[in-house]
Amino acid sequence: MADDMHLVRDLLDKQLVDRDGRLMGKVDGIVIQPRRGKAPRVTAIETGAVVLGARLHPAIGRRVERLLARLTKRAAEPVRVPLEKILHRGLEIQVDVDARRTSALALERWLAEKIVGRIPGGRP
Repeated sequence: MADDMHLVRDLLDKQLVDRDGRLMGKVDGIVIQPRRGKAPRVTAIETGAVVLGARLHPAIGRRVERLLARLTKRAAEPVRVPLEKILHRGLEIQVDVDARRTSALALERWLAEKIVGRIPGGRP
């Protein structure tokens, strides 16, 4: 991406879409790598309830992480997408990632299986 980017305006809170058009959450965080003697470098964007919770307050992030781990029986991992995987940015951020191969949809899958699937007429 050769053109200038304003991190907050152009990335943060934008809808993430995978390479096949699947919604995979919003950009909840920006990963910046400090470099000795040089300007910091943006390396990735992140999405996930834990990232969003931590952005609001670190204690909220920890609580969300524990809750998701208890509900899904697995660690609540944020999805980190390297900047090089951004295909297009506009109203949505399209990334060269398959959302099904990440944990981005883990909570939705859990809700479909454990909640929606148990409602009469609901489909998992």
